[in-house]
Amino acid sequence: MSKPVQTRPKPKPVQTRPEPKSKPQPAREMPAPEYLPRWTANRRLDAGREHAQWQKTFDSAAQ
Repeated sequence: MSKPVQTRPKPKPVQTRPEPKSKPQPAREMPAPEYLPRWTANRRLDAGREHAQWQKTFDSAAQ
C-alpha cells in the first residue's frame, strides 16, 4: 500500500492594513487666526521690555 502524496499547505494571503476609506476629518475647525497668539519678533521684544520694566519696579518696591 502506497502513502498518499503530501503537498505543502497553500500559503495564506499576507494580511495588510485596511486602506482608510477617507482622510480623517478634524473634530472642529481651527480657531480663526486672530484668536491665535502672535509671537513675532516684535512681540517677543515687547514682552522682554515689559518684563524688564516690571522687574525694575518690583526690585525698587522691595528696597
